[in-house]
Amino acid sequence: VSNNTNSIVVVPGANAKLSCDVLNKYKSELLKCKIICSQLEISTDTVLHLSRLCKENGIIFVFNPSPVVKYNKEIFNNANYVIVNETEIQQIEGYNSKNPDEILKTYANKLILTKGSDGVYFNNGEKLVHVPALKVITVDTTGAGDTFMGAFAVGLSNGRSTEQSIIFANICAGLKVTKLGAQTGMPTINEVKTYITKI
Repeated sequence: VSNNTNSIVVVPGANAKLSCDVLNKYKSELLKCKIICSQLEISTDTVLHLSRLCKENGIIFVFNPSPVVKYNKEIFNNANYVIVNETEIQQIEGYNSKNPDEILKTYANKLILTKGSDGVYFNNGEKLVHVPALKVITVDTTGAGDTFMGAFAVGLSNGRSTEQSIIFANICAGLKVTKLGAQTGMPTINEVKTYITKI
């Protein structure tokens, strides 16, 4: 945590070794999945390969282009859902800072914009939808995006709609920022259920 926000250093480690060959080796396991999420903390070639695997086999692919690096647009096209923050959305072709909501309309029911304390925005094909952020005391925002994406996938896997899954993910991310630690601060399902029963 630095200057009331987060400062993140990526040390790839084993992630740098996650090649297309590794995916191919475990392809049979991947094909058992209903949903697969990916960021760009692994090779963009590997993510492209993964996106193709998902598309070819009807697996829902949730993509978060983070950290911001150049990537093949096919990854974006192959994704069922793309989750971005205010920085990441700017690299999407067609983004216009003078009319930032237009890109959400262009990619309705696909592009999801997280804006921290301003909540989440997406277009449901008919209108722009805003899901307000939780009113909490923020301790550490590190890992909030990871929490959101993971919780969004959990929502979808449990049969929730896109909007319901976003609301669920928004609650999870909101609870995460109240605790220190990118992983240790992530809420358990029981913590989420307890919060929901109180609202």
